[in-house]
Amino acid sequence: ARRRIGRRVILNDQNRGFAAANNQGLEVATGDYLVLLNNDTYVTPGWLRTLVAHLARDPTLGLIGPVTNNIGNEAKIDADYRTMDEMLATAASFTRARLGDVYPLRTAAFFCVVMPRAVYAEVGPLDESFGQGFYEDDDYCRRVEQTGRRIVCADDVFVHHHLSASFGKLAPEAREQLLRANRARYEAKWGAWNPHRYRDPMPAAMPMPRRGASGGAPDAEVGATRLAPGGGAGAGRGLSEAPASFHPGHCTVCGHHTRFFYRDPALYRESLRCSHCGCTSRYRSIARGVLRAIEARLGIQADSLAALPRRHPWRRPVRRFRVYDTQVPFYGRTAAYPIPDLLKKTRWIDVQVSQYRPDRALGEALGGGIKNQNLEALTFANGVFDLVITSDVLEHVRLDDRAHAEIHRVLAPGGVYVFTVPHGRDLDETMVRVQVTDPLDPSRDVYLLEPEYHGDPSSPDGTGSLAYRVYGRDLDRTLTTLGFTVDYTSDDDPSAGILNTELFYCTKGP
Repeated sequence: ARRRIGRRVILNDQNRGFAAANNQGLEVATGDYLVLLNNDTYVTPGWLRTLVAHLARDPTLGLIGPVTNNIGNEAKIDADYRTMDEMLATAASFTRARLGDVYPLRTAAFFCVVMPRAVYAEVGPLDESFGQGFYEDDDYCRRVEQTGRRIVCADDVFVHHHLSASFGKLAPEAREQLLRANRARYEAKWGAWNPHRYRDPMPAAMPMPRRGASGGAPDAEVGATRLAPGGGAGAGRGLSEAPASFHPGHCTVCGHHTRFFYRDPALYRESLRCSHCGCTSRYRSIARGVLRAIEARLGIQADSLAALPRRHPWRRPVRRFRVYDTQVPFYGRTAAYPIPDLLKKTRWIDVQVSQYRPDRALGEALGGGIKNQNLEALTFANGVFDLVITSDVLEHVRLDDRAHAEIHRVLAPGGVYVFTVPHGRDLDETMVRVQVTDPLDPSRDVYLLEPEYHGDPSSPDGTGSLAYRVYGRDLDRTLTTLGFTVDYTSDDDPSAGILNTELFYCTKGP
């Protein structure tokens, strides 16, 4: 080894493989943060300082990497440049618009990754049984997950990656043999390997149009922050800011034994964010209703959406389970909503998601599997869904009686409507904020209370989505009159990170 100021070079007589060579460096490193960086990269100004700052602010993070032009997972962005000078300008256009943003990863690619020394001390060195390379980064990420920490990429750091500068020198047959052998080694430790995926849609290096939430109205969390890829967002402080407190438990969404972070118990419903999947108490309550509906309709039991069997457990042919969710999946800075994506991972559940764009034709495809739907006039046929999901939507729908009737119409007999909505169980009658006097003429609506808007960056004037009402117990009676059997629950379940959160579970009669 040769020493220089601030550097130590370790030279090997032969190729020891990716894991072993990196372990050599990790073993002698002395810093509080440890960096693995490939030789086929080109870094950008401030890259390391920014990555370390994320880790310093958020102790729930175990591994962090940058976005890049060339990788096989969600860290890849659509970046078009021809020279490294152009790369710097392109990278700046992307990262400056996303200061402080992080995006959850299942697996961080180890072409560039940073971890706190405490994580390395707990998890240990890379597994050298993977030899020359492939799958050792997947393996290490699984080990970090076991500590309860999160894995993310920083949307405000870009590193150019040539990709496979070393592995590209392998003969195709040798490369394929190495891939097969190491995948078998990984699966012997962790079970079936889940292929990496890109974001949908993939973000571009120029600012992207922002979209609001789906269905009849946006999610109440949308609008206080920059949109996350997939159409949704979280509000308030970024994921990179350390939460004050947490409850341990088991997540009904991702299935991990995890920590649910919060700052104020009064805000449990919109916090208690899972350290693994980012879901809040409200979304875990929805997931609990979804699991109940699947068990009621098909007899299939699971303790989380991620644990649902990929193949239908019955051998005889059965029809597919059909779900309509008015919220598109999103992965934001303070919350995530992966429920539709998790349901799609099974081979027996069909999922339809929607947004509402008044300027587009109803039923029109908006891209990414999203359809344009107005809950007051759905374009779906009668009885096509086994389950309909809405989450804090109906208080924003102007003609909510029509919306509930439409949801009842598109459900099959015995189908289930699962939803949350802000309301007061101490109110016998719904508190009307905006009185609709003429269903055909919104200009004649009467504001009985000061207008209240919930965040929606896609609203024309930027003020958000108008709240028309705060529901009371008469909502149960309205749903019963439509033909639903209504089961309202607000039971706290600290072990599942569900506190101060309601759920309506409504079954359509035969």
